[in-house]
Amino acid sequence: MPNQKKIISIELENYRAYYGKYAPIALDGGENLLIYGENGSGKSSLFKAINNFLANSISAQPFIKNRYLSANDGKILIGFDEFDATGKLNLPVSYQFGANVSNNNQLFIQSAALIKGFLDYTKLLDIYFKKEAKPNLFNLVVTNLLADHISSSTGATYRFGGKWKELQVDLIANARSRRSRSHKAALLELPNFETHLRGTLDRIFVELNRLLRTYFTDLNLEVSYDLKPMNFFYGSGKDSWHTTAIFHFIVKRDGIEIADNYSDYLNEARLSAFAICIYLASLKINPSNIELKVLYLDDIFIGLDAANRVPIMDILMREFSEYQIFLSTYDRHTYEVAKRQFAMSREKWKCIEFYVGTETLGAISFDKPIIVSDDDNYTRALFFLHHAVKPDYPAAANYFRKHAEDILTRCLPEHEIREDDLSQIAGYQLTKLVNAGIRFLRKVGKDETLLQQLKNALPTLLHPLSHFNLSSPVYKKELLEVQNLLPRIESFLVNIIDICTPTFHAKHPFLLDIRVAIDLVHRYRIFPKEMIYVMSEPGSPKRLSIGDCHCESIRQVNNVGAETNEIAIPPHAAKFQYQSLSDAYDKLFDFNLIAYPALLKSADYINEFSVYINQGLQPLATFMLPAVAVAP
Repeated sequence: MPNQKKIISIELENYRAYYGKYAPIALDGGENLLIYGENGSGKSSLFKAINNFLANSISAQPFIKNRYLSANDGKILIGFDEFDATGKLNLPVSYQFGANVSNNNQLFIQSAALIKGFLDYTKLLDIYFKKEAKPNLFNLVVTNLLADHISSSTGATYRFGGKWKELQVDLIANARSRRSRSHKAALLELPNFETHLRGTLDRIFVELNRLLRTYFTDLNLEVSYDLKPMNFFYGSGKDSWHTTAIFHFIVKRDGIEIADNYSDYLNEARLSAFAICIYLASLKINPSNIELKVLYLDDIFIGLDAANRVPIMDILMREFSEYQIFLSTYDRHTYEVAKRQFAMSREKWKCIEFYVGTETLGAISFDKPIIVSDDDNYTRALFFLHHAVKPDYPAAANYFRKHAEDILTRCLPEHEIREDDLSQIAGYQLTKLVNAGIRFLRKVGKDETLLQQLKNALPTLLHPLSHFNLSSPVYKKELLEVQNLLPRIESFLVNIIDICTPTFHAKHPFLLDIRVAIDLVHRYRIFPKEMIYVMSEPGSPKRLSIGDCHCESIRQVNNVGAETNEIAIPPHAAKFQYQSLSDAYDKLFDFNLIAYPALLKSADYINEFSVYINQGLQPLATFMLPAVAVAP
């Protein structure tokens, strides 16, 4: 089987319902995606986003901005990776469809656009307006379900839906008379269209009946079709010009045709299921040698009962493993059933939930989507905070607390969040984590304001039920402040970690040599008591963080380099404890200055130290050079 490409991330910015920039929907392993979404929560906008992204790779599509940010740029950025039988190959690429810039006209995306499967509930609505015993389903099957199908197997190069509309326009709307060029050309093309359509329907119905036999075993139904010849009729005037467009199901039960009314066997729910199966069968006859195959089904379970939903889910699991499937529903029960069903699948599924949130712009409030992953505490907090009908502020506080704990345990260096006994601070101990974060920022010389603000918010996060009025505007205001604070803290800490390299610890003793005479050096052996970082900030020289250390011994070194007169220092001797290497140098220099008043202090203490690292003694200044990689 050739390698496949799959979507690994979807990022939406200022597109339709999506106000501003949203965090990417991550599908790191190329998973299928199951979506629960309230009505108006933006799930249909996601459907249109991916559909338009694919279509735009072939022909320019309008980019529909969010109505409240019409002056801003916007984009749909989709990441892809390649997969073989062993898994992801880690060859990520990203392409975008934007309001101003698009670069998604890639061959593999264009191929995917030609055979894409995008079906939403609007394509099935025709079923519910048909009350006849044997309804004409031409519009349902040909102009809806097969609208995007290209019958490459019969040699066609067009989509049925677009070609049918084009023929009707040329036959009628663009024709002044029967002798009009467009009319005559379309009249000649109509039989070819019918031939391609019949050839495609023949193949689809073979596949359809296989699916019915395999997944709807209790029905014992076989379905074929009756497509009347597509003749063109002129009637008594142009208003009566029309093309015959009549399509009926022929239904057999136990091998016997149901001649009159088959509604007892094909009720609305079952007819909906069969319509979905026709659509899926049309995808099964598509070419198989396509790198990227996307199937997106939006709210197709409307009108289906449980007896018909589960077989459709089974078909998706067993018949479409080569596709990356996106399945959305507004029905919570269907979502939970699908979660259980897909948990048994060989393919991996990710589950996310969409809710209606609110945004305020000046005096205007409007809806915007909130996307909640199963493991995303922050978006769950937003859901409870901004719920339009029944907000739950204590629940929001609880999820904000969990998210804060996650940020600090993930973004702070592991050795900075330890107890006195060196065990790691538990993730649920937010107060200790905040205090550890503040200590770390002081250590590396960075502003601690954001973490101090989080510390001030701890009563709101740790004791949400202590508020007198759990629905008060004051409580909501506090949570809104936390909502805005946490992303800033995460971004701030990530940027700091990027410039901090943990370099020296207790196994890396420093030597400080202070030359007090031509033939005499006082050598101090200094051990770090905690991690010391090399700070590499753009546009600035490297520097060391502070970090507690102590002097372990003093030696004298003569003019030939021999060490004599070692003095051991007790580990907790207060006089020999320092807050940093700079502090150690200053205090030890001043101590020697008493006996040797002619000493000259170094302009840079770094030049006076060496360090034992990688089984050798190296000048500390070596680690401060921009071009030299810092040893771990």
